[in-house]
Amino acid sequence: ALRYWKRRKTCLEYSNIPVEQEHQDMLHAIKSELHIRRNVKLLCSEYCKAPITMGIASPTVIIPPWNRDEADQNLYHDVLKHELVHVKNRDVLIRFLGMAAIAVHWFNPFTYILYNEILNISEIYCDNIVLRGKEEPARKAYGELLLKLAVQKSMAGNEFSVGILGGNSKRAFKRRIVEMKAVRKNKRIKMEREGKTGKGADMKFSEMNIR
Repeated sequence: ALRYWKRRKTCLEYSNIPVEQEHQDMLHAIKSELHIRRNVKLLCSEYCKAPITMGIASPTVIIPPWNRDEADQNLYHDVLKHELVHVKNRDVLIRFLGMAAIAVHWFNPFTYILYNEILNISEIYCDNIVLRGKEEPARKAYGELLLKLAVQKSMAGNEFSVGILGGNSKRAFKRRIVEMKAVRKNKRIKMEREGKTGKGADMKFSEMNIR
C-alpha cells in the first residue's frame, strides 16, 4: 500500500502539463459513449512515456504530451478510449484483487498463470472495443502505436496501474497483435463471403428476369 501511494503521488506531482480543452471534450464524449458515470480525471505528464490509468475510487488517466497533427489526434482518441474501457471494467481493482490472491496463494503457480491471463484478456478486450468498426488503415496505425510504445521505457507496466501497454511483456504484445490480425482476417473473409453471396443472388435474379 505504501509503495502504491508513493508511486501515485509521484505520478500526480509530475502531471503538471495543461490538458487541452479539445482532449477534455473528447474524454467526456467517450465517457458518454461507454456509459461511464464516474468522475475521471485526465492529466498530462512527461514522467509517463505511455498512457496509464490509476486509482480505484477516483480513476485518473495519465497521458504523455501528444503531437498536434490529425493522425495523432485520431490515435489519441483510440488511446483514451482504451483507458476508459479499463475504467469501465474496473480493471485497476481487478489487478489489486489479483495481487492479493498472489500474496495469499504465493506457493501456487496456477495463481500467477491465472493472474497474467486475466491481464492479457483485459488488454485484448480493450483493443477489440477500440477497433470495433475500424477500417484497415486505422487498425494498422493502432497496432504500430502499440509497437512504438512497447520499445519505450515507461511506468506503464508497473503493478499499480493498467494501461495500453498491459503487462509490457513480449509474449503479451505478440498475442495482442495476433488477435488483431485474426480479427482483420475474419472480417475480410466475412466481406468476401458476403460479396460472393451478393453476386450469387444477383445472378439468380438475372436468370429469373431472362426466363
